[in-house]
Amino acid sequence: PYETTLRLVPEVLSVGIGCRRGTPLEKIRSAFYKVLDENGIDSYAVRELASIDIKSDEEGLLSFAKELDIPITFYSSYELNSLSYDFTKSEFVEKVTGVDCVSERSAMMTSDELIVKKTALDGVTIAVGLKNMEVNFE
Repeated sequence: PYETTLRLVPEVLSVGIGCRRGTPLEKIRSAFYKVLDENGIDSYAVRELASIDIKSDEEGLLSFAKELDIPITFYSSYELNSLSYDFTKSEFVEKVTGVDCVSERSAMMTSDELIVKKTALDGVTIAVGLKNMEVNFE
């Protein structure tokens, strides 16, 4: 409604990503933006990406984090399994990684609430966690 508008987008979201070995950047990018778009989430609100440490050498994940200029954190199965929450579990993922759910657990490592449960798209899973934040102008 104004000639100039200030739009503030707090960085309060952590996006957990799981993927098959060798998943290319393009598939990760496509899944990421599709999940955000379908849930009305602004990508500027994303403060970090997260996954399991066995994915720390995944070129697609590393390239995507670099493209977004967002840090990516990798957690051990021990760290991920330490969380208690109502996660969407997968026996297959647990057999491969030692964790019943990578994307949701990764998103919740530094979040207070899971706002987007695991969404699987073409070999990529995306989940979004929210870190509660309060703005006080006093």
